[in-house]
Amino acid sequence: MSTPDTTGSNDSARDASLSHLPDPIRRAIEITPAAGTRERIIDITTLGRRTGRPRRIEIFFYRAAGTTYLCSGAGGAATDWHANLLANPDFTFHLKNGVPADLPARATPVTDPAERQAVLAEIVADLNQPHDPGTIRPTRLEDWADSRLMRISFRPGRDGRWCRSGRCLAGDDVGGQGGGEAGPRRWPVGAGAAAPDQAVSIQNRGLSGSVR
Repeated sequence: MSTPDTTGSNDSARDASLSHLPDPIRRAIEITPAAGTRERIIDITTLGRRTGRPRRIEIFFYRAAGTTYLCSGAGGAATDWHANLLANPDFTFHLKNGVPADLPARATPVTDPAERQAVLAEIVADLNQPHDPGTIRPTRLEDWADSRLMRISFRPGRDGRWCRSGRCLAGDDVGGQGGGEAGPRRWPVGAGAAAPDQAVSIQNRGLSGSVR
């Protein structure tokens, strides 16, 4: 695996799964090391591996080597969201700061040792910046060695549409400009988009979700 780019530039060509998204959505995902804490916080909705019910939590997401990741954080403790994604990898990635959007996504566990080492090293270096974006500085790479790590790809929705604040819009209908609106509905994809009434935790602190 090539060495991750830690300069803050985002090579969108590396992540073809973002190509169908409007520019404002893509920019909200392609955060740089300069991003603050709020810009890194999203919600995800997974399907409970035991109940089959939608489970929504708050979590940090990370960018490394031009790719999007979810990580359980330092300590390597088991997390329900990770177990849910192992059982049902399709889920909903909810942007909520800046440009709200509910995006169909798919999670793939990162098991290759070289990729894990490179990605976790970039995540830890990012979190150890002086502006302390993860609010856990300082943190050590060795403490993240057993972290649950998922690589995220984004899937086009029905008819190439994406959802914002419960509405499904055409790809060029951003900020009230461009394409038409498909009406007040959500995609029936992956884990769906459940209301945020489940237990909430910030996963980069090593806290486990409490729903299954």
